[in-house]
Amino acid sequence: MLFKAQRLIEQKISNYCETALRCVKEGIKVLIKCMEAKECEEWREMIHEVHRAESSADDLRREIEYFLFSRSLFPESRGDILGLLEKLDRIPNQIQSSVKMVLEEQIRIPDLVKEELEQIAITTEKCVDITIKSVNLLFSDFKSSLELLGEIDAYESEVDRFQSKAIEKIFSSDLDPLQKILLRDLVNEISFVTNYAEEAGDFMRIIIVKRMI
Repeated sequence: MLFKAQRLIEQKISNYCETALRCVKEGIKVLIKCMEAKECEEWREMIHEVHRAESSADDLRREIEYFLFSRSLFPESRGDILGLLEKLDRIPNQIQSSVKMVLEEQIRIPDLVKEELEQIAITTEKCVDITIKSVNLLFSDFKSSLELLGEIDAYESEVDRFQSKAIEKIFSSDLDPLQKILLRDLVNEISFVTNYAEEAGDFMRIIIVKRMI
């Protein structure tokens, strides 16, 4: 019975991760398309897809929480799973926030920082992909999961470099002061995604260490 419940919770977490990753991939696709286009209005339906994926991830997270609390299972690991889900859930939430910011504030991306923003977006997707792979290995092969966590840190550091370079370019340019602030906030908003991935990775390290003791 316990083994069956363990398999069920692992499958539910896998479903959540798949949905969260889909949200990020759709969000990154929108951001890159908006960088290439003068108008982002045509991508509004894609933005709705990002929202639907984020909402589905929220529903799956609540389903997992209900499953854990409705049964007297996993007394030791329940807190770990809930804590990890809380960390992971910030990732799709943040990508949705970034996409909404571009559309709702009608931010136009100047050529000045397109390269840095595209690199941030591409690296962010890679970082989240590795994070999800690590989560999927966490309960079956925690040593392999641990090996992947270093890649999350490397991607997060790479995003930090592009973030700093973009902000330096923005404020040394002759752009309108308001546009400078909007672009800085957008760069930071997108970069938060890898920060949250790194936090999830750090939390997984704690879980792995507890399992190895």
